[in-house]
Amino acid sequence: MRRATIISFLLEYVTRYNHSIQSQHPNCESLPVQTLRDTMDQADIPALLSRLSSDEDAMRKMAVFKLQSSINDPAFADVFISSGGLNILRRLIMSTGGNTLAYSLQSLSRLLEVDMGWEIFESTGAGELVERVVELIVVHPLVNILRGAMSILVAIVSHP
Repeated sequence: MRRATIISFLLEYVTRYNHSIQSQHPNCESLPVQTLRDTMDQADIPALLSRLSSDEDAMRKMAVFKLQSSINDPAFADVFISSGGLNILRRLIMSTGGNTLAYSLQSLSRLLEVDMGWEIFESTGAGELVERVVELIVVHPLVNILRGAMSILVAIVSHP
């Protein structure tokens, strides 16, 4: 019963939040999504993983920004996962902040939307990852981080 209550609350919150954003910004969906994306192909994945693991924050931020627009392609996602990308994505979620964190959360959310990447919640450190997502929802004030964290939590509680 308690899980159903949480799911209902989360779904209502996300629906209300999306409606609020669309009413405040009625033209936000007017451009085709493809024109906004700087998509990558599968051959770019080794370079992408290298940039995601970089010591430079600016390099990581740009790499994860590009990742979020490509990750919902199942073919790209499959190569990303098989190349060890989930471990890097988890590390980014656990250790970064600001836009890098927001883009990382959005990337994981989009990966889960295409029903891929669930093994990130079955491997070592899964509990800490879920705790981090919940912590972000509870204490973080930035909407770009909250949006990604909420999407991930909704996906987790509604996944069979």
